[in-house]
Amino acid sequence: MSSNEATITLPNNKTIKTPTGLFINNEFVDSHAVTSLVGYSISRIEKISRAHLLHF
Repeated sequence: MSSNEATITLPNNKTIKTPTGLFINNEFVDSHAVTSLVGYSISRIEKISRAHLLHF
């Protein structure tokens, strides 16, 4: 299981912890992203998306 967790507060004021890794082969694993791919809008010359490239 991933060592990274997020704490979420629900509308009824209860809190839960949930893993934040990638769910691969029925388990949460950490990503080892060191690079990201950025998409640009040519007409507006601005960033429109970003995707992390995964390295296992």
